[in-house]
Amino acid sequence: GALGTYSNAMRLLLWLGFVSALRGRAGADMYYEAPPPPKPPDDEFWREVVAPHGDEIQMILDKARTAWNYTANCNYSDCDATGEWKQKLLDEAYGMLRYARRLDPNQQDVLMLLGQVAEESGRPAAAIDALTSYIGLLAPDTSIPVDVAMRHGKAYLRLGRTEDAIRYFRQGIAQGVSGYGE
Repeated sequence: GALGTYSNAMRLLLWLGFVSALRGRAGADMYYEAPPPPKPPDDEFWREVVAPHGDEIQMILDKARTAWNYTANCNYSDCDATGEWKQKLLDEAYGMLRYARRLDPNQQDVLMLLGQVAEESGRPAAAIDALTSYIGLLAPDTSIPVDVAMRHGKAYLRLGRTEDAIRYFRQGIAQGVSGYGE
């Protein structure tokens, strides 16, 4: 008797231990967290696909616009009597914008500002090249901005190509020259 009861008690304890062990394993499965699914590609991915140098070009445009605005303000105030500082700023902006154009030759903002800076700094051939490229990227029914037309005309005039200059001056005048140079 007593040995049988002891043996039954041992079996019961073993059985309870086995069941609790199984329950512990099942409990462990309940607390197991599956790794999170991979993140879907964010906007950075597509931005890098569409415009791989977009951030760098934007930084260059910001710096070149700052230089451009400073030189424009110097025309209205007496901040650069000799013009050396203005020319230096224009030369630096021109170099930065040429680099930005190499990164993305079809970036309209770069082409327009490059044409403006090139014309203002005395590089008429470079201005014509950049502004012609800019105009070539415009939609067929889009009119040429006044500033682009007038600067294009000035660049042609500097090269002695009067008929081409007049053609662009007329386009600018047809749209109104009130915004030119501002």
